[in-house]
Amino acid sequence: MSVLATALLGASAVNAHLVMTNPSPFTDDLTNSPLDASGSNFPCKATNYDAPSQENVYSVGESVQLKLKGSATHGGGSCQISLSTDEKPTKQSNWYVIKSFEGGCPVDTTGNLAENANNVIDNPGLNFTIPEIDAGKYTMAWTWFNRVGNREMYMNCAPITVQGGSSSKRSEEEKRSTNYPGMFVANVNGCDTPDSVNIRFPKPGDDVAYLGQASQLMQEGESACTGSAKFSGGEGGSIGSPSGSSSGSGSSASSEPSPIVSASLGLSLGLGGGSAPTGGAYAPQAASASEVSAPAPTQSAAPAAESSASSSGSTSNSGSSDSGSGSGSSSASSSSSSSGASGSCTLGQYNCLDGSSYQQCVQKDAEATEWGVSQQMAAGVTCTVGVSADLGAQASKLKPRMNSMRFGKRAHGGHRHA
Repeated sequence: MSVLATALLGASAVNAHLVMTNPSPFTDDLTNSPLDASGSNFPCKATNYDAPSQENVYSVGESVQLKLKGSATHGGGSCQISLSTDEKPTKQSNWYVIKSFEGGCPVDTTGNLAENANNVIDNPGLNFTIPEIDAGKYTMAWTWFNRVGNREMYMNCAPITVQGGSSSKRSEEEKRSTNYPGMFVANVNGCDTPDSVNIRFPKPGDDVAYLGQASQLMQEGESACTGSAKFSGGEGGSIGSPSGSSSGSGSSASSEPSPIVSASLGLSLGLGGGSAPTGGAYAPQAASASEVSAPAPTQSAAPAAESSASSSGSTSNSGSSDSGSGSGSSSASSSSSSSGASGSCTLGQYNCLDGSSYQQCVQKDAEATEWGVSQQMAAGVTCTVGVSADLGAQASKLKPRMNSMRFGKRAHGGHRHA
């Protein structure tokens, strides 16, 4: 009888785990269980990304309430809402956090909720706003780190369509200047969160809600996870044009340069799909160079390496060695911008090919790394040829005519742009 009771209790707990109901999630592989501890089904637990029967359509500026189903709330915890411009995200996808909840997610409780008729969790505090982004199709993710119990990461994803993206010049400049942090990833990648506290996210973003008890919130300065992260949720940055945007929505990035660009690579250059080599879920960034005058990047975040390789026409370099060898660097730099180095490399490093194009070392699978597809540097920005942690980005000298045009543009209308 005791064995039967234990089995029934375990089954009840599993059945009571949480699943997202609004926005309507992808339907394939949809379960209420956490991500596999190995990270094998990160992100989203989806394989085919089968769309739900009800389409999630929102407008810029609209408030959306997150709704969940289940009763195993594990003492609450901390969660994030993120967007990806990829309609079928992979491990290399870049995620942009648009809201963080530190504590009280999904509810402020000491343990689990009592079973009810349909186990619906309708917490009005769990809401987020669609930011000022281009119209088009995105993937939205809810990620949750429970406060008590096994160290787990829950994640459900939903396809969303954003309407009302503005194509005005001012909106484009504002969007390019808005940076969102990369998604925090733990408990599935070798970096584990502490037990019995609501974690503080290392990079929560500008929109943060505190819904739990102050006494249960992690102290400032404490690490949100310990260990070496094998992969991350990307580096965030300015949200680029989504893969499903339409030509009439104003979704294409402006071709006109912005007066100032920071050389902080993880944010301003729009690098996507990066992975952190050590110490948490974020890749290293270059030293700030906000005084450098150069055009801002116009390309969207880098796509997943495996999905881009076939369309880029790049050829592998079977003779290249790892990222630490000089021969690998010189070989890559002498190749065209559509090719580059291949083989193993140090996670998170960059390989500047010829000053105008680069590759980043990404996670190939659970055991190996590889150089990603080569990408062009932003207009007006060059990199230092070779393998490094920060590309050695610097502004190229602008033509006098462009300088005068940009100066006239900044002065026009009697206001200055950020």
